[in-house]
Amino acid sequence: MQHRYAGDVGDFGKFFLLRRLAHALNLRLGVIWYLFPDESHNNDGRHINYFDKTRFHNIDNELLKILRDVSSLNEKRSVRMLESVNVAPAGSVFFSDYTFAPDNQNLKLSPLQERGRLRKDWVKSALSTVSTCPMVFLDPDNGIEPVSGVSRNSKLAGKYALMDEITAFAAHHRVTVIYHHLGRQGKHVEQQRFHGERLANIGIRDKTVMSVRFSAYSPRAYFIIAEDKVSKTIWGELEKLTSSERLKNLWDGALAIR
Repeated sequence: MQHRYAGDVGDFGKFFLLRRLAHALNLRLGVIWYLFPDESHNNDGRHINYFDKTRFHNIDNELLKILRDVSSLNEKRSVRMLESVNVAPAGSVFFSDYTFAPDNQNLKLSPLQERGRLRKDWVKSALSTVSTCPMVFLDPDNGIEPVSGVSRNSKLAGKYALMDEITAFAAHHRVTVIYHHLGRQGKHVEQQRFHGERLANIGIRDKTVMSVRFSAYSPRAYFIIAEDKVSKTIWGELEKLTSSERLKNLWDGALAIR
């Protein structure tokens, strides 16, 4: 996540899903932003012209208004603003430390030899912050760590939820939701199944892995690792998203991996 994305169409998708799941499960939500400094080499975060499109109307008008207000702030858009305007269910907890820099004010990149240790410290702080939340959402800039891996010493690691981090969150929480940006190589459903299988094999017992795609503008997938006890309820919500006449033009590709 980057501050410049606040209020864009991706936020509508993620919080529409999270609000529905939290309500259906009656679980407190913890959001780990996986915050990364704003970049300027592309137009990501500019998809804020969706508010007047009819397919977004009358499905969560409160959320739509909140995000319209946030997006109108232009340079002042930030995750802090999202946290302050009740975009998430009441009582939600947020962890907004940057993934790669111990100095959250100046964003000075930590020394190369310290980055692995600092990333582990970051995970410990995140786990502690959301320890009272049975459901957590991981919001990395790019998504799940690529199968080829990524060095913790690389600044690029800050854009991913690393596999051992996902394992730690899934082990401590009843429901873990993970954002993943779908690539251009291969069908989206094949990418969902591939990464879903990776998550199903991280060694967490009595958990079910599911996925759903938010198809507006740039397609995004959400992966859900959930206790078997609540997986039926979650699957029911995903089926509603992908079969409802009002919602199926935004949501598709619901998969139960295991």
